[in-house]
Amino acid sequence: MLAQLTSWVANTGFRTAEKPTTWKDFSPTQWSKNAKTASSKFKRIRMTKKRRQSIFENLRATLAQVAVVVK
Repeated sequence: MLAQLTSWVANTGFRTAEKPTTWKDFSPTQWSKNAKTASSKFKRIRMTKKRRQSIFENLRATLAQVAVVVK
């Protein structure tokens, strides 16, 4: 049921995906059934110090903008 709700929010939210999602996209039980297609969809990204620092800096800049708006 949570997968259906998540799918609905993803399809009707502020930033909708280009391709509509289904409840199966958010259900872990369905992921194992489609293991062959899932492995081709998601590529594992190696977390390096450089990548971690970049993520940190981007997140910090974004949160700083949010903090200014909230004040």
